[in-house]
Amino acid sequence: MSEADALSYLLTGRPLTGLSASQGGDLSNAAIALGVTQAARISQDIAQRFGLDQLTVTGGGEETALMAGKDFSPRLYARYAYGIFSQVGTLFLGYRLTEHLRVEAGAGEKQTIDLLYTIEKP
Repeated sequence: MSEADALSYLLTGRPLTGLSASQGGDLSNAAIALGVTQAARISQDIAQRFGLDQLTVTGGGEETALMAGKDFSPRLYARYAYGIFSQVGTLFLGYRLTEHLRVEAGAGEKQTIDLLYTIEKP
């Protein structure tokens, strides 16, 4: 029995071929989440070895991406996101203007510039 079918039986009680498209997507998301949970310690070790401040998997489904980041100062940071399924990379550069206001530019499949205002509630 394949690993995909074994996981499908564990989570749904049916083989992978007996699932609908949406159930298959849910199963895929569950497998990714399980893998991410198991890989957290390893990714922390890799981030430390390469001097990164961030190495995580973000998003979900088709939007899942591996994100690596470095804080150059308390105000300036860079992040690189690589889509696991889309295989598209995006570079983000951010600069904190004030305590609540920052600007972030992204270059990849699309070019973006965002002005972000955040309020943190206690």
